[in-house]
Amino acid sequence: MNNVLFSIDVDIPRLGVKVSDLGGKVCGLIRLCKCGFDVPRFAVISAGAVKEQVWKRDKNFCDEVSKWVKLLEEETGNGTIIARSSSKLEDQKHHSYAGVFKSLVIKREEEIFQSLGEIVEHYESEMIKRRLNKFDLSIILQKYIEGEISGVCFSVDPVRANPKFGYGECVFQENRLLVNGSCVPTRFTFTFFPPRIVNVFHGDQAPLNVAEEMLSIIVECLLRMECEFKYPVDIEWTWDGKKVWFLQARYITTLQADKSLFPSECATSWFFDQRFIEPITPFTRDALLPPIVKRAHSDALKMRKKESEVDFHLFGGQVYIPHRVYIDILGDCPRWWLSNDLKQLFPGDCPCKYKNEEIIGLRFWLNSFYELFKNYKHSLLVLHSWKRWRNKTRLLLDKWAQFNLSNLRSEEWLQLWNTLQSLTEEFLAIHRWAILWANYVYRLGGKYIIEFARKIGITIPSITQVANRTLVEYLKTREENLRRELISKYGHRCENLDYFSPRWAEVVPKWEEEVVSENNSDMITTDNSEKSSSRKILSKLLRPIFKLPIEFINLREEQRFEWEKVLYLKKKLVLEVAKNMQEKNMIEDLEDVWFLTWDEFLDFLLSNRFVRPDIIAMRKHEWCVYHSFKKPLFIGGECEEESVRVGVLELKGVGVSYGRVVGRVHLMSSPEDLFPNIPSPRVLVGQSLNPGQTWCLELWDGFILETGSELSHPAILAREYQVPMITAVENATNVLTEGDLVEIDCEKSTVRILKSGLNSGNYGINY
Repeated sequence: MNNVLFSIDVDIPRLGVKVSDLGGKVCGLIRLCKCGFDVPRFAVISAGAVKEQVWKRDKNFCDEVSKWVKLLEEETGNGTIIARSSSKLEDQKHHSYAGVFKSLVIKREEEIFQSLGEIVEHYESEMIKRRLNKFDLSIILQKYIEGEISGVCFSVDPVRANPKFGYGECVFQENRLLVNGSCVPTRFTFTFFPPRIVNVFHGDQAPLNVAEEMLSIIVECLLRMECEFKYPVDIEWTWDGKKVWFLQARYITTLQADKSLFPSECATSWFFDQRFIEPITPFTRDALLPPIVKRAHSDALKMRKKESEVDFHLFGGQVYIPHRVYIDILGDCPRWWLSNDLKQLFPGDCPCKYKNEEIIGLRFWLNSFYELFKNYKHSLLVLHSWKRWRNKTRLLLDKWAQFNLSNLRSEEWLQLWNTLQSLTEEFLAIHRWAILWANYVYRLGGKYIIEFARKIGITIPSITQVANRTLVEYLKTREENLRRELISKYGHRCENLDYFSPRWAEVVPKWEEEVVSENNSDMITTDNSEKSSSRKILSKLLRPIFKLPIEFINLREEQRFEWEKVLYLKKKLVLEVAKNMQEKNMIEDLEDVWFLTWDEFLDFLLSNRFVRPDIIAMRKHEWCVYHSFKKPLFIGGECEEESVRVGVLELKGVGVSYGRVVGRVHLMSSPEDLFPNIPSPRVLVGQSLNPGQTWCLELWDGFILETGSELSHPAILAREYQVPMITAVENATNVLTEGDLVEIDCEKSTVRILKSGLNSGNYGINY
């Protein structure tokens, strides 16, 4: 089927072609069509047909193309089409290759096949430049829309991302002027609920504003596409005077959070990336975080005789605990006692670095052991308490099959939920002491005990090691009984504790054998059959002695594993209510329930009151944006603003990328200037940079351009390459001279001339 031309009206999978094999542009267009948006009629030539250039030898194929073009002309009265590249390299989550490959407008039918050849030739030359040898180019033939206004809109500003606002740019007529960076478009920010423009920065060759009805359609498309991609998106659109046509939808490849979203003080992520999906949804935030924070931090503060509430920060949904809380908890703890995890709390650049230099830490030890004995029921008898809790949980699990969740009345549902909640509270009380003892035993020689035990043949695997062993065996053999065992014993496991995440059992079939096998040696410990008989006897005699400390060390992991069973039951309970919501058309998708708060959920359960759909939509949008942020382990407090340097000439522009750099200027007057002939760090200054010239991004340390904007293709690629770029710097090529030493600051959107002329020397500094 490689030589078949097919359109969106045809069932593509039935033709034996995977949609994902047709490239990012095709996938985006299909998603737009699926959601009912106006997309110009298009057809696709698959990568196999393009590679063979079948139009050179297959008359039937050429006839099929001609027939499709004539049909399009009869339907629309216009036979102009645009041929667009669609490669797997383009429009992916982490790389876009924006504008790199060629698109051509074709006005006469006889030019089609020559144009297809030009696109293939250009694609191959660009692949050679990038030292890539895989051919995966599909070509889209699409009705050409002569728009009166065209633009690009992002569901969030990619440079200073804040989910409260979307960002867009537009120009008169077609998008070419905007995406190739050859003009300064009208830029605007807008809200989603209601769709309203809040800031406009007028450009040249561009409209002064965007009509309200046009903005409403664009906002609707952005939010729907975000739900499809589960990630922030950008869309290209054009307005022909009657309707808005959507030409493309794709991921935003790079995002940087606005500084206003960061914690205002030094704080560290509470390692929730190991347990929670990021970011945490409103339901999880209400139902899980408060009791966990209370047990893990408030109670620990009480041990240090400090009564205080713990306020945590949420950045991107991830939880950040202020360093002042950790410092109060650690008290007089000596530095040498801190585990590697705790040392990560206070990196070298942290202004509130942990400063306790006391060697012995006598007060810390006396206080710690006093609290252990004071809370002997939980601390000294933690193994006994744990076994009792596990038995109670197993009894509930045995009864679970008897419950008909779909027919539960509100009172019965709440009673069952409260039972699970009380188990959670009890678990957290036990788990806190289990963590403490596990750390004590491990830090006071437990790791050496385990190492010695393994050497003499004593293997007491943790619950994760057993689960992973079963998983690896299943992936090797694909035996159905092993699959059933995985689902029955470990199917409650999830990737993390957030309700929004998929079940571990649902992920198992997607794992690749070789990926697991690479780490297999680290996960599984087996007995060595060649050990001497004396070592086997020694192993048998010492096993009871080693069993207790190893149980203490494995206890923390075992407890979390068992707790996930309770969380899984809670998730099933909530989803049963969600089914009722879906039947009443209150939510479109079952997973939408996680975007309610706990109080809103109870309001529906008890009185059928439900939150407005636009609030749910806004929370889903925020989730998509937050989910894409890179969340550092440590976030420092706000640094003092540096003093303004007197006498430094400053130019204003638009910071379209990230970072800051100091380097020497080279003026671009011809394409040959793209090849640097000055020492690094070096800054290229020119009127514009088109997508065909973006191959030079890796050769320069910064760019200053007179035209362009945040959504132009060169700017998109500059963000991906992490190269500082300032655009819309008026008259830059006349103000700056060859050899000037300049500082580019993308955050402040400024260019500072530090020293003039070629005598500035090599003062380059990278930040």
